[in-house]
Amino acid sequence: MERVSFQEFALLLEIYRRQPWGERLADWRSAMQAHTTAQSMGGKTKLNDFLPRFRPAEQTPEQSAKALERWALKHNSLLKHHRPKV
Repeated sequence: MERVSFQEFALLLEIYRRQPWGERLADWRSAMQAHTTAQSMGGKTKLNDFLPRFRPAEQTPEQSAKALERWALKHNSLLKHHRPKV
């Protein structure tokens, strides 16, 4: 990996601020499409309603694992009852 000077880094940050690239831009495009669709159907939405919000985890890894296990058990039990007949 190459090192960049502070000036180069500052320039890259400014370029990104003016014209972002990567997943953030993809998130914005998807949000714009969803917002436009909702507006065309009479929805009273804002663009921010469709942008992802990333928060730090509020659970410990152990709590997350238990929650996932509970979800999987419930999901699998539902699948047993709703299998299509062949």
